[in-house]
Amino acid sequence: FEGPSPRPLDRFEITLTDKGELLVDKSIVFKGVFGMNSDELYPESLLKV
Repeated sequence: FEGPSPRPLDRFEITLTDKGELLVDKSIVFKGVFGMNSDELYPESLLKV
């Protein structure tokens, strides 16, 4: 396949547990918006280390 994806990928909420494990909550979905920076729109979808 070639070319750009038909739409931006969806993201999920990720958090760090008290034990230091990553927790991905797939019940909270952040829809990708074409032409927008998803990092700025959905900071909950990023884990800062």
